[in-house]
Amino acid sequence: MTNRKIEYWVVPPEADAEFAAQLVNGYKKCSDQLTRFFCVLSLGRIGGPANRSAMLTLYADANKSIERPWLAIALGVAARQRLLADGVVDAEVGGMLLRDMEAIDRDQAAAAHALGIGLCGYRDAARPLADLMRTHEGFDTLAGYFAVALGMLHYAEVADELVDLMQRAKRRPFVLQQCAVGLGLIGDTRTVPTLLQMLDESDS
Repeated sequence: MTNRKIEYWVVPPEADAEFAAQLVNGYKKCSDQLTRFFCVLSLGRIGGPANRSAMLTLYADANKSIERPWLAIALGVAARQRLLADGVVDAEVGGMLLRDMEAIDRDQAAAAHALGIGLCGYRDAARPLADLMRTHEGFDTLAGYFAVALGMLHYAEVADELVDLMQRAKRRPFVLQQCAVGLGLIGDTRTVPTLLQMLDESDS
């Protein structure tokens, strides 16, 4: 199975190339926005060098607030497949998403870029992500997805902070949930007893 995945990344089947071309065309020409975004997610799921190149071209021309977040995740999905297949981190995509994420101020688009980075496995972004999580702790969507991205990167250095944030997020269910997910991805054994203690102490 592993060898098959590696070969799939190096030489995508010809049948996929035909479908990929239709997906690119669908993204460019479809009038329904959600369909367009599912097209690029499908490109990411198919993966391969040709689709990666196509998505990078689409990303360069995309608007920052609506289209790029979906392309960031799609690029992350493609990078994840390569990472799982042969252990190669797509540092080019990871670095690009990091630079663009740092340029976004208090916008939910930054959350999508963070998830794309996490999918890439680009650990050079772990420290900046942790800093951004602290800076935007008051914004539930950003803090939550930054926590998940750090979990994807297995950044154990931030585990204590995630436990503390989770305990302080009793009335912020989204942040609490995503901190628990991040800790679970890191493999921190305190997640379950901390949640059980919070349930025991809760009157809700």
